[in-house]
Amino acid sequence: VPIVFAAIDEATAAELKPDANTTGLIMQRTIKAMTAAAGIFVPDLQGVAVLGGSLSRDPYRLQYLRELPTLAAETKLTNFTGLPLAEQAAHAAALPDKTAILYTSLFIDDEGTRYSSRDALTAIAKVANRPIVVDVESLVGVGATGGFALDNVAYGEEVAALVLRILNGASVAAIPVAVSAFTKPVFDWRQLQRWHVSESALPAASEIRFRP
Repeated sequence: VPIVFAAIDEATAAELKPDANTTGLIMQRTIKAMTAAAGIFVPDLQGVAVLGGSLSRDPYRLQYLRELPTLAAETKLTNFTGLPLAEQAAHAAALPDKTAILYTSLFIDDEGTRYSSRDALTAIAKVANRPIVVDVESLVGVGATGGFALDNVAYGEEVAALVLRILNGASVAAIPVAVSAFTKPVFDWRQLQRWHVSESALPAASEIRFRP
């Protein structure tokens, strides 16, 4: 039976070594890209605070666990992932200057408590004293400043189209594993104003939402 995979990063896909009966769409999403966005929001960035759920329980971001040691060697890293929401919000309200927040997504904490990622972000953003970077475009608009974000709707549609091609008779061997083109710079105009981020500092072709 043909296999089509999705929601896998490039490093994980390389480890899979897929055979001729397997194809898929690689997801572009990294801590490195989130840190690059943080550097746009805070030009003299000296540290990042990572917030979100237990990374070991997040099937979409397992690769972040591999990236964190490298990030810690490059900048001051504080990792609050996995803590209960109330504790993460308290930390987000008392961060030092020249810091940015990297919010992965809080679905489940280390204690097993489950959350809505959007609602958790809303609660954190209400008290956060530093700009928030996200990695998925559906979280732009509830308090995050933005980032290099995955359009998960377009990504899902592309994966579905790939499955339909195979169900309609296309050869899996003729469909190579591809890298998604659905990660793009997306920002919330209101948050750019709040944190005094100039539009001239944003990457070319950035999508700016909520502009009056």
